[in-house]
Amino acid sequence: MHIPHYNLRDSALLYADDVALIGSPQDMHKLLKIAEKHSNELRFQWHPNKCAIIEPSTATASTYQLYTTGNMELLRQIGIHQYGVGLWPAIRVYRMFVRPVLEYRLAITALSAKQKDKLNNAQNRCIKMAINRNRSTPFPMIVPLALADLPSMQTRTRILQLKFVTRLQDLPLSTMARSIELSFLQGKNRNKQWKHLMSNNPFYQLYNKLKSDNNPLSKTINQKQDEEFHTRAKKWKTI
Repeated sequence: MHIPHYNLRDSALLYADDVALIGSPQDMHKLLKIAEKHSNELRFQWHPNKCAIIEPSTATASTYQLYTTGNMELLRQIGIHQYGVGLWPAIRVYRMFVRPVLEYRLAITALSAKQKDKLNNAQNRCIKMAINRNRSTPFPMIVPLALADLPSMQTRTRILQLKFVTRLQDLPLSTMARSIELSFLQGKNRNKQWKHLMSNNPFYQLYNKLKSDNNPLSKTINQKQDEEFHTRAKKWKTI
């Protein structure tokens, strides 16, 4: 539930006999005071042994492992490549079964430039295996990427982030994700990662401009993918 109280947007998820308070460390004391007042008014007690404080760790992983190239190599060995099943079916297998592994957590992650390059290189290696070429052999990847309508991993990441944010904003206020977004992420304590997904996301900026149009999400994605295609066409004359 969300109610204005002492310049604080409350976040509480109420269940049959459980209550979850969601907020920043600065706001949690006020939230507990409100919960105490609520319990006194309704004459029920909190059980200390059943209460817990859950605080996420601020540490981030320093290394990332990509499992997609190994999966694609296995598929290549059983004949999933352009000389076994054809180029288009091989790329479809990559899009359906391999790329989702590569995309894990991208919708909520602010990537560095180095991490984006690693993701692009991983996708290029997978496409090389789809056309049955050695991963270490130089090959102009832009042609198969353009023919298969595969955006770069930077663009794909922005698409996933845009979809995540727009779906989150359409959720009912009673859901946990929407409660967190309203109470904490959009408040005064909004962190850099959340800004990266919204205000610093060029896809989200365009989406806001097209909100009054029919199906603004699809229009935003198509327009941004077209922009990337034209940029590729100017850089590589083979497209």
